[in-house]
Parts: sequence; structure tokens; C-alpha cells
Amino acid sequence: MKHLFLPAFKPMSFVTTATATWSGGDRLLLDIYLPDREVRLCFGDTAVIAAPQRALRSLLADARRLGDEGVLSHLVAHNQDRATLPRALNMF
Repeated sequence: MKHLFLPAFKPMSFVTTATATWSGGDRLLLDIYLPDREVRLCFGDTAVIAAPQRALRSLLADARRLGDEGVLSHLVAHNQDRATLPRALNMF
């Protein structure tokens, strides 16, 4: 699994792009600009964007609720076969 670390207190910017048509087929983009790299996430449709949105909302709520100890993990999937669920969930 590749990791993209978004460090605290480092300058970064996010650019969203939504277009009705695009020659390459990428219509919904999220560009992340970090001091040492640039990353582009391309989303297939608005339903695919909704899954990470729900996951980030859940992550933020869990981070605010947790004290000094504890681990909370949630699966937020979009059109995913149960046979292909992430193995990382078995760690806990």
C-alpha cells in the first residue's frame, strides 16, 4: 500500500476541478500540492467522491472523540465486493 503523508504545519493547497467534458475522460479532479510533491486524484463520478467524503467525515469525528488511547476504524466502501475488503481491517 502506498502512503501519502500530509504533515501538520506544512504549506499545502488543494485545487478541485469539475468539468462537464474533458478529452481524457477525467472530469472530477482533486489536486494536492505539497512542498515536495504534487498528487492528483481522479474520481469516476460523484458517487465515488461521496465515499471518501463520508470516510473523512467519520475520521474527523473519531479523532475529536478519542482520548489519549484507543483505536477506531471504519469501512466506507462504494460498490465493493465483500471478498475484496481491505486486509488492514484485520489488524485490529
